[in-house]
Amino acid sequence: MDKIEEFLLRKGFNPSQINKITSSYIFSTYKNYDILLNRISNSIKWLDDNGYDEKAIIHMTTDIPAILSLDSKAFEDRIKFLKDNNFNEKEIKKMTKSCAHIFSYSIEDKLQPVIDYLKGLKFSEADIKKILLRDPKLFAVSKDSLDEVFRNLHKLGFNKTQALAILKKAPSSFNSISTIPNKFKSIKDLEVQTSENQSIPLGFDKRQVVKMISDSPTILTYNNNAIRKKVSTLYELGFEPNAIKQMLIKSSPLLCLSPNTVKKKFNYFETIGYSKKQAIKVLQNMPTLFNLTSKRINSSFDNMQKYGFDRDTFKEMTVSHASLLNLTNKLMNSKLQALEKLGFSKEDVINITQAAPTLITSSIEMTRDKIEYLRSIGLGSIITKSPTNLITSTATIYARYEYFKSRKPPIQIDDEHYANLFITWKNFEKKYGINKEDLLQQFNYDEFKQKQKTEVNRNGR
Repeated sequence: MDKIEEFLLRKGFNPSQINKITSSYIFSTYKNYDILLNRISNSIKWLDDNGYDEKAIIHMTTDIPAILSLDSKAFEDRIKFLKDNNFNEKEIKKMTKSCAHIFSYSIEDKLQPVIDYLKGLKFSEADIKKILLRDPKLFAVSKDSLDEVFRNLHKLGFNKTQALAILKKAPSSFNSISTIPNKFKSIKDLEVQTSENQSIPLGFDKRQVVKMISDSPTILTYNNNAIRKKVSTLYELGFEPNAIKQMLIKSSPLLCLSPNTVKKKFNYFETIGYSKKQAIKVLQNMPTLFNLTSKRINSSFDNMQKYGFDRDTFKEMTVSHASLLNLTNKLMNSKLQALEKLGFSKEDVINITQAAPTLITSSIEMTRDKIEYLRSIGLGSIITKSPTNLITSTATIYARYEYFKSRKPPIQIDDEHYANLFITWKNFEKKYGINKEDLLQQFNYDEFKQKQKTEVNRNGR
């Protein structure tokens, strides 16, 4: 035993690591320590000769002392198995450094069955590689255990596609049968701790937790305290509990960001001119902005300023329509240029979109459709005269216009008399006695468009 300890000390192991190794079961299986010392020496030499540095060797053999008793053939057989399954040398090193168990697992009883199981789930070879590179410890999980995890997912409300996506993106959650049910409960029971030490449950229901995990399976890889800390950080920044709940339902990857990253992004918005209240509103409405880089957001401001917008003006536009910051510069420019192609000057485009940012966030087709319809009923001039009216949907404008025409006598609508087309639904119903649902059904814009299309096709033939 002394010879082995002295050998390990020379190889860089500390006393604690040596104690763990010498206390392992391999020492009880060898009566002749000289033979064991030879095995240990050969194992370390093989790892060294095959590119594992001293730090990796110490970590691997302390973690899994059993590999110190392996001969070179055992190592090489497993390397060959992994290469035969399309892993390259770099990938094999990465896998075995993080999971030295691979060298001690039986190919027939452990390694091959996991590959076969994943193939049976119809994963491609490329996907199988990704799964096992993300978590090579999956090789340790039996078929029965994997089946049980899938049954648990089904009981919790996940469908087969969602369950397979979880295995693909967060395979470590399959290492234990209890991981997913425990994590599911932890997320469902998330709460905010106020400064008065009061607990306020966020109140997720089962369906919402399923959505959150399906949208971002990697949240299953974070421990419960880390997730709670992220929720606490949002509350400390000024987000109300219900707002936090809606943000996480809308963008669960937010739970994958570190508290420090969340704070930095929030502070960044304040440094570029948003008040705290505005920053809260923007990030609450578009929580995916937490994932965008500051460089990307700066680029949006630079791009809009280059077009002709004042930076403060664009900032105010984003406060009411945070999704503007999610658009790429290329897409933003294409939408502004589409408005120019409809006959507006650059100055008009700036004024129109400043008053109605939805013209940028909506699809080009929807914007073009709205403008062409307004022009078709003689209201083209109001686009630049009263651009805030463009916030109203085309379906609403059409239904109200047709309703006014159908009245006895008809209600006049022209470029001087159009305000009632754009009043709130509450005021419209109060004034005319017809509700939104009935009016939109009676004068259906989609049916009108389809009729137009049919007539065009008929005339074209």
